[in-house]
Amino acid sequence: MKVVVDFDVCQSNAVCMGIVPEVFEVRDDNFLYVLDEHPPSELTERLREAETSCPTQAITLVDEQA
Repeated sequence: MKVVVDFDVCQSNAVCMGIVPEVFEVRDDNFLYVLDEHPPSELTERLREAETSCPTQAITLVDEQA
């Protein structure tokens, strides 16, 4: 699975960071950073929660198994 963020709509509100801090980080410059674009499968449930909880729907999880 790959984590994709549309930075054009992302508001760096840190909702995703609160859910999966292993993958998302909002730094002092107020920008969101993806720490791991290909996180381990044990984070999938929390990543899906981050995807659906994003206020701007900027997060997409892409299944690369196809």
